[in-house]
Amino acid sequence: MLRYPDTAAAFIGNGVVVDMRREMKIAHEKLKQTLEAKGAANGLKKLNALGGYANVAYKDFNNFVMRFQKIQSKHGFSVNMPKSMKLAK
Repeated sequence: MLRYPDTAAAFIGNGVVVDMRREMKIAHEKLKQTLEAKGAANGLKKLNALGGYANVAYKDFNNFVMRFQKIQSKHGFSVNMPKSMKLAK
């Protein structure tokens, strides 16, 4: 669009992530608050076992995200990615 602005009338972004680490920090805090409010001890245990998002080395970030999203999906916060991938096949 920047290169040929006359060729596009609009840009529709879907799932655009600007700052993944910031997004994960906000999601982590919100999930933790929700689990505490629900008294979901098992979910909190799993979340705490993951550690903080900021402590994750870059090479391990994808693994962290997948495990984090699994906890999120169990509590209604995220799409169940493994299930979605199976449905997409």
